[in-house]
Amino acid sequence: MDRLKLSVASLILLLSLGLSAGFAPPAEARSARGHDVSRQLGTYDRVASGLQQTTGMAISPVLVMFAHGLLTYATAPEGAELPWYASPGFLSFLGAFLLLILGKDAILPDPLKSTLSAVEEAVMPVGALVGLAVVIPPLMDGLAPLLRDAAAALQPLFQTGVAYAQDGAAAAPPDPAWITAASGVLASICGTALYAAVWFVSNTVNVLCIVAPGVAVPVLKSFRLAVVGLLYSLAAIHPLLGLAATLLVIFLSLLVFRWSFRFTVWGFLLTFDLLGRRWRKRPVGDRVPAFGGSGARRALGVPKRTLGWLSLSEGALVFRYRRFLLFPVTRTLRPEEATVGRCLAWPVLLRRDAGGRPRELFTFPLRLRGHEDFLARTLGADGVRDAGLRKHAGGAWAWIRGLWKGRETGECAPA
Repeated sequence: MDRLKLSVASLILLLSLGLSAGFAPPAEARSARGHDVSRQLGTYDRVASGLQQTTGMAISPVLVMFAHGLLTYATAPEGAELPWYASPGFLSFLGAFLLLILGKDAILPDPLKSTLSAVEEAVMPVGALVGLAVVIPPLMDGLAPLLRDAAAALQPLFQTGVAYAQDGAAAAPPDPAWITAASGVLASICGTALYAAVWFVSNTVNVLCIVAPGVAVPVLKSFRLAVVGLLYSLAAIHPLLGLAATLLVIFLSLLVFRWSFRFTVWGFLLTFDLLGRRWRKRPVGDRVPAFGGSGARRALGVPKRTLGWLSLSEGALVFRYRRFLLFPVTRTLRPEEATVGRCLAWPVLLRRDAGGRPRELFTFPLRLRGHEDFLARTLGADGVRDAGLRKHAGGAWAWIRGLWKGRETGECAPA
């Protein structure tokens, strides 16, 4: 039901952006104010171009910024003043950064590649903010006129009376300055929201590159690059094709925004734990950070990878988190039902379901690896056990060790 509500809201937002010209004044009013069809078509072209550039920049900020700046530099007239993102120094810096990323993905082995992927993930928010500064002004130039016309057309509906001139004729409705200011602010808010939604989804590729095998890294990044190329290729064939593909990408990004937001937060904490080697530090305190596991939604109504804090309070295990890091929520469970699981990567908190099978209730950050006994004491859990691949690896090692001991003593290993 929540996903359905989000889908409806996303569709309404996209339709409001695309059909806002329907609220424009009639032809007589447009001619009186100096509007014509060519100006409206130019506005639509700017909107389509601005949305396409915003979406492409959000998918791959550094690459699209470099291509856009290089194209601006190459097509600028001689002696013209270049924008800051098309300056030779800035383009040289972006080109060197892209070469480092390409060399890292193509040459380096997996352990070193994962570490440098974590570095890439740590600096990507800076590139996203710089890209936002590049795309918001042209998007505002396209959206602000449409929003201003829509606000001017709807203004008479909110007036309490009709003003008349001295000769009894109806006076034209005023055109206050707040309409222009509000349309610019609203256009910037809409553009920033769409940019953020697409960027969070695209950033999941960078997070996956940290934990995925080395073969999957070029596949994931090639797919993301293919999406950007498809957007610009369709726009080159016909502007309406580019606009349709852009709206489809935006709509799909809004659908999975909540999942991608939680996944990005999880990736940022994983990045900081990898770069800071925080698992070597001894944890302290009476509460520990945790993420919702695969069984948390059914058991507690907590979505997977939701960041929160686990603590023991008055004999109950309390999980406190904030939706979108803003709205506080609290969930409780009995600690005797939980067991700390020791896995290959990071610890987990397990609880048996109705069938007696252990379910992953929460996962802990990488910094708590090797501190499972601390987690069991702090949370009042029922001991520590091997879980996941570590459990199967331990069983296989015990079987091999049993075979070897049986050969040493001349006895058969137990079946």
